[in-house]
Amino acid sequence: MVLEAYRPSEMRDADLNDLAMAAACLCRASTALISLVDRKRQVFFGCYGVDLNEWSIDEAICQWVVEANTPLVIGDMRGDSRTKQHKLLVNEPFYHFYAGVPIRAPSGHVVGTLCVFDATARPEGPGGICLEGMEALARQAMRVLHERRMRRIQQEQQKHTAEKTPAVAVEKQLRAEHAALQLVGDIGGIGTFELDLATNMTSISPEVCRIFGLSRANIYPIEALIACMRTPDSSMLHVINSREADIGALEAEYCIRRANDGAERWVRRRAGVERRADGKPIRLLGTMEDITRDRIVSSRLSALVTLGDELREVKTPRAAYELGAQVLGEALGADRAGYAEMNGGSQGTLSIVRDWTAPGQESLAGVHDRKIFADSFQFLERGLLLAISDTDEVTWLHRELDHYHRLGVRSQLVMPILTQGRLTGCLYLQSAVPRQWADREVAFLRAVTDRTQAAAASIEARRRQQTLHEELAHRLKNLLALVQALANQSLRGIDDREAVRSFERRLIALSSAHDLLMQRAWQRGDLEGLAREVLARIAPLERFRFQGPVVSLGPNTATSFSLTLHELGTNAAKYGALSNESGHVDIRWHLEEGEGGTRLILEWAEAGGPQVVVPSRSGFGSRLLKSGFGTPGANVLEYPSEGCRARFSVPLAYAQEN
Repeated sequence: MVLEAYRPSEMRDADLNDLAMAAACLCRASTALISLVDRKRQVFFGCYGVDLNEWSIDEAICQWVVEANTPLVIGDMRGDSRTKQHKLLVNEPFYHFYAGVPIRAPSGHVVGTLCVFDATARPEGPGGICLEGMEALARQAMRVLHERRMRRIQQEQQKHTAEKTPAVAVEKQLRAEHAALQLVGDIGGIGTFELDLATNMTSISPEVCRIFGLSRANIYPIEALIACMRTPDSSMLHVINSREADIGALEAEYCIRRANDGAERWVRRRAGVERRADGKPIRLLGTMEDITRDRIVSSRLSALVTLGDELREVKTPRAAYELGAQVLGEALGADRAGYAEMNGGSQGTLSIVRDWTAPGQESLAGVHDRKIFADSFQFLERGLLLAISDTDEVTWLHRELDHYHRLGVRSQLVMPILTQGRLTGCLYLQSAVPRQWADREVAFLRAVTDRTQAAAASIEARRRQQTLHEELAHRLKNLLALVQALANQSLRGIDDREAVRSFERRLIALSSAHDLLMQRAWQRGDLEGLAREVLARIAPLERFRFQGPVVSLGPNTATSFSLTLHELGTNAAKYGALSNESGHVDIRWHLEEGEGGTRLILEWAEAGGPQVVVPSRSGFGSRLLKSGFGTPGANVLEYPSEGCRARFSVPLAYAQEN
């Protein structure tokens, strides 16, 4: 009956294929299928990764999803007695992993499945968030199928009208079709309505009654629906009030308060206008669907993405956990959420610096004695999640019950944070009223905890690494100072004091390069920053002109670059542009594309100094300048009369190697 109602030959289209592709991408699987199932066969309405039409029910793994009315995950089909001989496992494409979720009506009746296959076994499964996403896509698939069904019925209605069937017969046929439409819609969790624009009376299906919390009557004035809407459906009101002939298809999403219990629900309404032969609108036909669950799933996935982005900006582990608590409180609608840090072992205290609270709720920030929650902490110290639906109904909590009452806690979720097997903190959610915590809410808590723990561990690792770098930098400075002192002591008898001073200055240039690299954790050194650091020890920076893009240098190149610049600067101070009061040095660099890839080009040009002559002898400094930035580089050193010029070229990839 299900397959006959949806007519597979008419329903299969790009929208359902796109939903199958989305499921495959979500689960990182090679194949995804959307199907409806009856007693004899499984028919595929949407495919990704494979092109199938139908299977007999004996071949359908999805039949077990339909029978159990619950998601099914087979991490390795080779180890499952039901699938180890299945043709998909023993023949191409040799699938090993399967996950499927039901396509179901709110009543629990399963009409089909959304499933994914992959050639790689996954004993750990796809993860809770992945299954939630698949269930959301399954609901979207049912919506697409229902829209196709509705469109076909409307077209058939219009065809009957065009053929001028006697009025009584037409009305009878329309009512029959409308009843069929209501039945199919309710099976898919989508209610239908028909608004008579002449009377403003609305015929609604049982599913619409359920969504709006109305008693199951067939006819209601449109005002009964509008009264439930927190924001009026302006498009529907426009149709009612204007009666214009050029009104097109309408769609809206809005929040309602159910008439019977005041619960907030989100509704998606789609509709179209039926007109007479002269174009005058006579009825509004459409569907209403409760999309609260989809909104919740979507908002939680969005919250996880936002949490990941914001965690990159936090500076301390505590700030990461406090941000996670805020996301938990907002996404799960708790009264209070926070991070408690443990101090002093099992007999110590727990401190809450800052927590998240709903409007009107009291904060628990402060220091609390752990002993008053000793029974609860027995679970947490073993690394177990503590989930309490109602504190008054948990017998083993009797010693702590008064404390929970004073804090206004009737239900809570507490996730322990363990460091090397020791309880160091916990994330908690609390409510002032009893509350059944759903599996999806627990899965969301675990996902948030995983992300915040990873961020906190990363921050702590960076802090320890920075401490290590600072200690190494301190030791390296001491070592270079010791080398300098030993050199002074050892070379005290040398008559050529200039050579000794040159050696000392080179040590200082090397120290400058190491200082900058330490600031960047020995990853990269900024070219201009390093140049300014080295040359500022030789002459005022006003005597230099720097020009070029931002370029980072790897540790090896940064060291040789600092020594090279120091040598050029020292020579300029002795013999060149920096030896008088008017000279200056232009330092320019740029990136140049060539056959071998991108190269870094740096040019040194002196001007305004005394006339320059070619050095008569070649010492260590000259050999240093000729080596430039390394073996792959190309170097040119010239001495025109107006001032020394140098050009260094090196592959950018080599210059940035770490």
